[in-house]
Amino acid sequence: MGSPEDITRVYESLKMPTATLDASFGTNSVFIIDKERSLRGRDDDEDYGVLHGYNASDYAEVNNKMSDDIKVVLAEYRLALKKYKADRKDEFRDNNLK
Repeated sequence: MGSPEDITRVYESLKMPTATLDASFGTNSVFIIDKERSLRGRDDDEDYGVLHGYNASDYAEVNNKMSDDIKVVLAEYRLALKKYKADRKDEFRDNNLK
């Protein structure tokens, strides 16, 4: 748990214009933050247009949209890891098999 000031500062850094914290410094929204600390979501959602905060009270939204968006992030991580491993393999081959 953070202090109310820390919670407010982090929440405001997400730059969510339509969502606010309640009196107990909570919200029904959940967010996907990647390892670069960037807010992830959708810029072309069919229902909302831009969607970066998922309504945790709506099971369908979390189960469908958020789940799909997490899969996209994980696929990006897997692709980056695969590329990193291939680059390392090439580097090893170039340095050791001459």
